Amino acid sequence: QQYQAILINTGWEVRPQQQQQQQQAAVGGVPSWGEAAASCSSSLSSSSRAEVAKRLAAVPLGRLCPKGFIMIWVNKEHLQAVASVMSTFGFSYVENLTWVLLHHNHSVLRLPSHFIKRSHITLYIFRKDGEGRDTELRHQRNPDVVFDCVRAVEGREWDVPAEVFTTIETLLPTGKGAFLELWAPAEAGRAGWTHVVEHAA
Repeated sequence: QQYQAILINTGWEVRPQQQQQQQQAAVGGVPSWGEAAASCSSSLSSSSRAEVAKRLAAVPLGRLCPKGFIMIWVNKEHLQAVASVMSTFGFSYVENLTWVLLHHNHSVLRLPSHFIKRSHITLYIFRKDGEGRDTELRHQRNPDVVFDCVRAVEGREWDVPAEVFTTIETLLPTGKGAFLELWAPAEAGRAGWTHVVEHAA
């Protein structure tokens, strides 16, 4: 099957065993990837970057979404690898949406990172070059920054804000049934979406 849009959650950048360790390390729904980044960002070698890029490149995005949009959550240390892989697949960056991470008391999270604290994650949106120009798009006057609490869910460190799904569905009004979520939470079941969950062996 082919899809109009693919949403790629965090988890693509680590092996299933590492993701399971991160889930166990998360406390109260607070992501632990900030701590991982803090410990390794200063020494993120070219081989480590290549491994991250290799995991993303292994997903057959060009076949799954030959004419549409790829939307991927990216922490800043992986941005270069993501941009390179997406270019190889023939996708170009078009927009982004930033999620400012909040505690349940609505204060901004300050997760560990090597240089400065980490308080957000960005959804980068790519579109297939020269394809899908006949796809109906419904442009929105929505803010490109979302302030939302981090909520723990089974199989994931956190759940994607519902506003993100609404934004995608509004942008692509004819896409219902042709939306794909990768590295989805175990309980995912949104109408019009196919959800793929990665399990550790």
